[in-house]
Amino acid sequence: MAVEDPWTRRLRLLQVLLRRGRISTRQVTQLLEVPSRMALDDLKALERHGVPLHHEGDGRDREWVIEEAWRQLGMDIGLEERLSLLFGRQLVESFLRDTDIGDAFARLDRQLEAMGGEVVPERDLARKFIYVREPEKDYRQHKEIVQQLVEAVVSGHYVSFTYDRARSGETLRFTSVAPYTIAVYKRGLYLISHKRGHNEVHAIERVSELVVHAEIAAFDYPRPSEYDPRPLLASQYGLASDGAKPEIVHLRFDARGRPYAAARRWMAEQEVIFRDDGGCDIIFEASGPELIAPVLSFGDLVEVIRPLSLRRRVREMLSRAVERYAGDDEA
Repeated sequence: MAVEDPWTRRLRLLQVLLRRGRISTRQVTQLLEVPSRMALDDLKALERHGVPLHHEGDGRDREWVIEEAWRQLGMDIGLEERLSLLFGRQLVESFLRDTDIGDAFARLDRQLEAMGGEVVPERDLARKFIYVREPEKDYRQHKEIVQQLVEAVVSGHYVSFTYDRARSGETLRFTSVAPYTIAVYKRGLYLISHKRGHNEVHAIERVSELVVHAEIAAFDYPRPSEYDPRPLLASQYGLASDGAKPEIVHLRFDARGRPYAAARRWMAEQEVIFRDDGGCDIIFEASGPELIAPVLSFGDLVEVIRPLSLRRRVREMLSRAVERYAGDDEA
């Protein structure tokens, strides 16, 4: 039976290459029980990640040869690689536990530790370097949907599903949409789907009645020039979009708030102005309705100077919050 997780497959393939020195595309398909195209993708993925490979011949009989000096030296799994894996696993293990993705992290970690030789034991690393968890979404009731969506994104299969909008309470049915990207944001998982030139973001815990259309032809994943979520989100704060264009955001922090605000990067491009009174101003360009939450988290340490729309929303929300506690003085 084929090994489904891509990096478990590729690690297995790398172990064979280190032992044999060379392998043909045909042998890879037999070893991993995958189609020729997937075998080729796995070999090219190893090459992209620094494994020194070159090929000899053509077609399925083409042989992939690993550089002999690198092979004799062996795969170097050092402290930096172990820490990268440790933090990656700590980031997702709590809300992806009991899913195939969580299991894959554990398998990969065990295999890398076995290949790495004398490295700091995992039990010690996990105490010396930790990721402190924040409030997170619980996917124990949604692990099948998470796994199906991951497979659909990887394989390029269209999906249909029912979706409950949190703000409006509407229940909508999305049919035959292309699942482009799964994003991790605020300790939760989000699907970015595409249909007829429009991208939409869905919180995965609100997806139900999911159907993966594996019986029809897969869609062609767009070229980077046609779709890349990173530049699309570069000027947007968070994942939610209200369709507004980016505008200048000017936040003024007093001396109490300056150490916390100035130490953080709100957007990739920002200006920090330190004032004589000990406070600071942070200015950047952004859009998105989610900006209000981090501003409110600073309480009375911050004032929104612009845009006026954000200033007005913050004032309204703080006023309603004060009203909720209005009776405390009388009590």
